[in-house]
Amino acid sequence: MAKTKKKTIITRKDEVRIQTLDTTKMLNMYIAEKVVKTWKEDFIDQDNGEVVTVERSEPLYVKGTLINQDVLAKIKFDIASGDIKEPIWITNQNREGYEYKNTFMQPWLAKAEVGDKNVKFLLYAQGVDNAMEILRDYIELNYKGGFVITEVKEFDDCVILEDTLSDRMSEDDISIAYLRGEIDLDAYVTATRNATNENAAPSKDKKYYQLEFKIKSQDTDGEYESTGTFVVNTFDTERAMVVVKAYLKMQDEQRAETAKKEGREHKAKTFSLLIEKAAPIPVGCFIPLEFSQVYAEQ
Repeated sequence: MAKTKKKTIITRKDEVRIQTLDTTKMLNMYIAEKVVKTWKEDFIDQDNGEVVTVERSEPLYVKGTLINQDVLAKIKFDIASGDIKEPIWITNQNREGYEYKNTFMQPWLAKAEVGDKNVKFLLYAQGVDNAMEILRDYIELNYKGGFVITEVKEFDDCVILEDTLSDRMSEDDISIAYLRGEIDLDAYVTATRNATNENAAPSKDKKYYQLEFKIKSQDTDGEYESTGTFVVNTFDTERAMVVVKAYLKMQDEQRAETAKKEGREHKAKTFSLLIEKAAPIPVGCFIPLEFSQVYAEQ
C-alpha cells in the first residue's frame, strides 16, 4: 500500500524575511512589502506665485511578487537608476494577504477571568488586537491578581452612556426634566409614579440597560424620525430615557456651536423618544471612552 505523502505545514515561524539591496539574495524570493518609487516635484502656486514642493509616489512591485529572472532584472535596473533607494523587504513565503486597519472606535464586549471572578467588560476599540491591548492595561491598573481574557467580540452598534446625574431623581427633578423637554409625557407619568410609590423600593444599584429608541426630532423645517440603540448605566429605563435625551440635546448644542464657528446656520432641534426595546445586559464594567482613545490609531 502506497504511503500518503505528509503535507508540509508552512507558518510564519518558518519564514525567512530580510531587508536588503543585495540582488544576489533575491532570486526566487517574494516581495514582502510593497515597493514604491518616490520623488519630489515643484509647482508654482497660482495665488501667490510661491514654489510649492509636493512629494509624489508610484508603486513598482506589490506584495507577493515572485522575484524570477525577469523581475530581478527590473529590480537591478530600478536600483541602478535610483528609483529604488531604500532596502526592500523580501521573504521565502508567498504572502499576498494584507490586513485592513480599522480607525473607527466601535463597541466591543469582553470577558475575563480575574482571580476567582468572571468579569464582563464593555469598551470602545478599533479591533480585536486594540481591544486586547486596552483590556490588559485597564485590568492591570484596576484589579488585583492574575487574569485571563477569555472572549472578545464586536458588540451591537450603539452609543454607551454613563448616568452622571444625581443619585436618584426626586419628583422635582422629574418635573424639571419634563418642563425642559428632556422626557415626554409618558416617561414623566411613569417616573413620577415610581418616585412617589412608597411601597416600591427603588433599586440602589445601577445596571447596564440596552435600549432601542424611535427618535423624533423637530426644527422649524419639520419633523424627522430615526432609530438609535444606546447602552446606559443607570437605575431604570425611565432614567435611561432622561440620560439619552440629555445626550441628544448636548450633541445638538455642539453642532450649533460648530456651525456658528464656521459661519453656518443651525436650526435647534427638540427631541422625543419612544422605547421600542429595553433589557438589562450582564456587564460588570465599562472602560471609559477617554481611556480607549489613548490607544486609538489615527
